[in-house]
Amino acid sequence: MLDVFVNIIVVLYTLAIIFVLFHSLFDAHLIFHYLRSHRKKSTTIYKQDFTPFVTIQLPVYNELHVVERLLDAVAAIDYPKDKLEIQVLDDSTDETSVVISRKILSLQQQNISIEHIQRCNREGFKAGALKHALSIAKGEFWCRFGCPMAAVLGIFQKFKSKFRITTNGGQCISCGNCSTHCEMGIDVRWYAQRGQNIARASCVGCGICATVCPRGVLKLENGKEEGRINDKPISIGNNNITVHL
Repeated sequence: MLDVFVNIIVVLYTLAIIFVLFHSLFDAHLIFHYLRSHRKKSTTIYKQDFTPFVTIQLPVYNELHVVERLLDAVAAIDYPKDKLEIQVLDDSTDETSVVISRKILSLQQQNISIEHIQRCNREGFKAGALKHALSIAKGEFWCRFGCPMAAVLGIFQKFKSKFRITTNGGQCISCGNCSTHCEMGIDVRWYAQRGQNIARASCVGCGICATVCPRGVLKLENGKEEGRINDKPISIGNNNITVHL
């Protein structure tokens, strides 16, 4: 029995040593390239007064109550207007497109280069919208920031999050206070109307939407999962109300 235990320890120790070896080789590789790059003479690619042409892409999907704030914030960026292009990538299926068109017309009258781009389908979703608009972008530089942790956090938020905003769509009067005050730009009213819990990685569970709700439709749950409001007790649509039993 002792021999088996010793063998297991030896195997684990050997694996640890191998891991440290490969990690050290990787670090040595980075140090080599770092020292090598410092030997090269630095060259100036652009002049100090060079201002690149920048394209800002804004993928939007059914963000009726927050899209105007988004466009106002981007339009207020302190950057030369002749070097800035804004693309609004609109895949919305509700009244968001109308709000965007109206807002873009107002911004264009202020000499802001902003374009409303729509597709006939949502192929590829957000990534598809970015790819479609990139082919007509004028920017000299393109940079994309992505956080793989968002997918992991989204899974926890959907299935096992301790803090979650739950809703009861049967009491929603569509005032829009929740969406207006959401600091994360989530269209909370869309969820409230349908009686769906806020299961999004971007939701930080601050509870502001629940505080400003005049009917108590939204509730910040932080206890056990038992006894929470059902995911879809009532769905309110334009023409009917569906009760889920």
